[in-house]
Amino acid sequence: MQLREKDMAPPDLAERARRLQGVVEGRAALFVNGSLDAATLSGAAGVHLPEQYPDAESVTRAAHEHGMLVSYSVHDAAGARRATQAGADLLQVGHIFATWSHPGAPPKGVELLRAVREVTPSPLIAVGGVTAERVEACVAAGASGIAVISAIGAAADPRLAARDLRDALDEAYRRRQGLHDTEGGRE
Repeated sequence: MQLREKDMAPPDLAERARRLQGVVEGRAALFVNGSLDAATLSGAAGVHLPEQYPDAESVTRAAHEHGMLVSYSVHDAAGARRATQAGADLLQVGHIFATWSHPGAPPKGVELLRAVREVTPSPLIAVGGVTAERVEACVAAGASGIAVISAIGAAADPRLAARDLRDALDEAYRRRQGLHDTEGGRE
């Protein structure tokens, strides 16, 4: 789970992160967007950084010293290489499909996931316009997981939407594993 409040001061962001951790009660790893201070103060599992974050390597090193994971947003293979070299633990790749959070920006499609997969072994999280119906394509293109906002937040039944997404991920993982088993001579 990512807490994204770009205009909030680190102490306030840390307080919100602490409250959110009480809500998720260990059922999700909480990442705080853009603020190592807030992530550290709140005891979050990690910090999420934008692709062009200043002094990314030292921030990543500091986060790791605090036992936190670091995720980066990436938008092309070059950005994925830089984030991997900076020590990223995982990469959020996007935006894959059209999304309200990036109005007017053309989606990059699952081809972006394939291109990023070729340059890094890091886990990839597909971001942007992902729905249960699109999960299979993302996983087949190299995604390890997905990140969503409106697929759950705008759903009539968010709990059912989350379950549908989880089921779609599980099925996509089974299919991908089946392909690997078949390719490796096992059936």
